[in-house]
Amino acid sequence: MRILKTAIITGAAGQDGLILGKILCENDYRVVGYVKNHRQLDRLKNFNCKVEGKILENPSVDLIRSEIFLTQPSEIYNLAAVSSVAESWINQDLCDNTNFNYAELWLKALHIENLRSVKFYQASSSEMYGNSIGVIKNELSDFNPVSPYAKSKLKTHELVQKYREEYHLFAATGILFNHESPLRDKRFVSRKITSSVAQIALGNLKKIELGNIAILRDWGWAPDYVRAMRLILKETEASDFVIASGTSYSVENFLTFAFELANIRNWQDYVLINKTLFRPNEILEIVGDSHKAQLKLGWKPRTNFYTMIERMLKYDFDVAKHKIAPDLWCDFQ
Repeated sequence: MRILKTAIITGAAGQDGLILGKILCENDYRVVGYVKNHRQLDRLKNFNCKVEGKILENPSVDLIRSEIFLTQPSEIYNLAAVSSVAESWINQDLCDNTNFNYAELWLKALHIENLRSVKFYQASSSEMYGNSIGVIKNELSDFNPVSPYAKSKLKTHELVQKYREEYHLFAATGILFNHESPLRDKRFVSRKITSSVAQIALGNLKKIELGNIAILRDWGWAPDYVRAMRLILKETEASDFVIASGTSYSVENFLTFAFELANIRNWQDYVLINKTLFRPNEILEIVGDSHKAQLKLGWKPRTNFYTMIERMLKYDFDVAKHKIAPDLWCDFQ
């Protein structure tokens, strides 16, 4: 294989990290993926044996400087995060340490070594907008985070901007709206729905418990959004980009279509609304405006809301029928 570049991915065993690692390897990159424990390392290796997986325990600036020296990356994708909003309320210190402090270590290391040619990507989040005025959000919209997760992401987003503007590092962000795939953890409502619907249709499960199904989100297909990350680092100048579909659907819309695909019309008979699952200060509706990404990057989503659900449900049916092992999905069409 012809190796063109080396890329580092932190959070390499998460949904986006797995997809990105596969795509980069297919494009002749050497990929070094950092994870936090052996369970994640096993998941990474089972999914893609071409990625050089490493456990990075108790990271420090000096340790990361050493890792950068050893790997000689041209691109760094910082995807490591406590990515669950619900989990962030339970362990706020862990969320802040993972989401902010970890990114700061990488940026400090790049600054100390004066590595301005290394391109750094930070995974920012639409949760940063919170309950700010207006439904449609772009790069200039106000932020008003309402969860520990969102606050940590905003603090990190602003740190990346600081290193870009004050220290002239190539430090870019993608403000990604909800993006899903069969690799999404079942703690997230999208995968919780598709995996549960498959089990209900096969008679293995009677009910699914959900929170507020009236909320509306801008949903997208994860491989489309990971593709945007690569385009962001292909730019000659670092910047911030909203990555979104531009349309919103409710959790109820998601439910209805998933049950219809499973030939179950009366979905209400299988859903329990549990108010303890409602989030504090829930964002009722949010939509992303990705015109900047469309104009500058030539990016636009290829997969719509309905096709996304169809692909996720098909995979979960295959898993439930033991036709395929969990976490081995790799159909990135």
